[in-house]
Amino acid sequence: MYLHQMYDIKMGVFGEAFAKLGCKIKDEVKVTKWKAALQKVANFFGFILGDRNESEFIQDIIKWVDSIMVNHTFLNVAKYPVGIESRVRDIYQHLSIGRNDIICMVGIFGTGGIGKTTISKEIYNRISYQFEGSCFLKNIRETSKVGGLI
Repeated sequence: MYLHQMYDIKMGVFGEAFAKLGCKIKDEVKVTKWKAALQKVANFFGFILGDRNESEFIQDIIKWVDSIMVNHTFLNVAKYPVGIESRVRDIYQHLSIGRNDIICMVGIFGTGGIGKTTISKEIYNRISYQFEGSCFLKNIRETSKVGGLI
């Protein structure tokens, strides 16, 4: 996409295609992620090919992406988890990521074995790259029984 003008990405062929696709896709979380990704692509003012060698240019982009993703580890979630997508979507919408960023913490509680950890891992995987630092605290109940919370 780096050979295209920013106008093409926002309003032109890419924008039109995305608008059509957005009407067909019912998964709001996925559409929101795609919009955010396209917006980031459209805002790459520093990535101009100019008269540079194309392979060097691509290497610069790879280095930049790698610098963003450094130390980002995805947590293992079941390959086809059943029934969590709607719960993940609900929590994700409450977080309002990128809109007002006022929610700093979310607590998920309930009976053991209903998928709290799976939902938490999935949300972590979807949003942790947006922060300078992130961690996932697991097995809080078991850990706190042994030595307390502090």
